[in-house]
Amino acid sequence: MILPLALSWAEYDSPVKLKLLSCKILGESISNIDDSLILQRHVLPITQYLLQDTEPQVRSSVCRQLPSLLCKVDQLSENLLLTSLLDAAQDSSANVRCAVLDVLIESEPYIYKGMCMFSSLCQG
Repeated sequence: MILPLALSWAEYDSPVKLKLLSCKILGESISNIDDSLILQRHVLPITQYLLQDTEPQVRSSVCRQLPSLLCKVDQLSENLLLTSLLDAAQDSSANVRCAVLDVLIESEPYIYKGMCMFSSLCQG
């Protein structure tokens, strides 16, 4: 499986090009992962780590992979991702903020479901 390779490329000391490739591979492989334990133990932590990378290119690239992950994780993991997404919305890079906006638009059904936990607006 290519997932372990993508996870190793996302490490702190990896070159930006490898981190970007890791983001792309993660995004492509998420739809093929049916094991929620793999998502929670491996994919979610590395995604959160990449959202805090020092390079804006990496942060925006991993942001663009979030829609495929948001529809596969449980409620707790989804809330962690939404918190990371809200942090990314305040990023100093315009490219990252644009990526967040794209994710919000593409993931609206999943995000709305998760935000209902926090909002009295969702209660009838």
